[in-house]
Amino acid sequence: SYDVQLIVTDSSGLSDTITKVNHITVDTVPQVSFTFLNDLCINAGDYPLTGNATPAGGTFTGPGVSGNLIDPVAAGLGFHDIIYTVTNGGCSASDTATTEVISVPTISHPDVGPVCDNSTPFTPQGGTPANGDYTGPGFTNNIFYPDSTSIGVDTIAYSFTDSNSCTVVDSFTIETVAGPNVVVNDTQVCENAGSFVMNNVSPAGGTFWGSGIDSTT
Repeated sequence: SYDVQLIVTDSSGLSDTITKVNHITVDTVPQVSFTFLNDLCINAGDYPLTGNATPAGGTFTGPGVSGNLIDPVAAGLGFHDIIYTVTNGGCSASDTATTEVISVPTISHPDVGPVCDNSTPFTPQGGTPANGDYTGPGFTNNIFYPDSTSIGVDTIAYSFTDSNSCTVVDSFTIETVAGPNVVVNDTQVCENAGSFVMNNVSPAGGTFWGSGIDSTT
């Protein structure tokens, strides 16, 4: 701050002096820095802007910006300039950073089942894009183990991360049902007994195969 002194002299040589203490204040212009190097996936949700903005306490403006957050959906796809402004007294300074809002893949997965609980473990098919990741009951390393989940319908998450590190998620269901409890009793026959019906099994109506088997005889 600076003092100001005013001296007035009239035509007769008389003078008067007025002094104003701290009458002028010179504010420092802020040294503003704002770097925002992140690309934003359009499904990322509200994203904070404050991490790389100094000094603190400024304001952000730009497409999709509200307070200290940017909403990629509100901003829209493409490149956007975000301005960070800091005010000190009557002096303001700003810095600008550019971010790109990028699109994400469309993801889908069909429902699966019914699957018998004694079926061989498998990786479901039909997810778009392919080669995503599965999370949910019965899954280990993207393989579904029917015997490790309960009978009924489970909701499974299918996620995919693209080359821009954008992740999308869809959900689908797998229905697991109880498989039949098959019992085949041992049979002892003479080698000259001829053909006979295999009826010592439960439940009935199944199919036989093996050496010497012809259909159900």
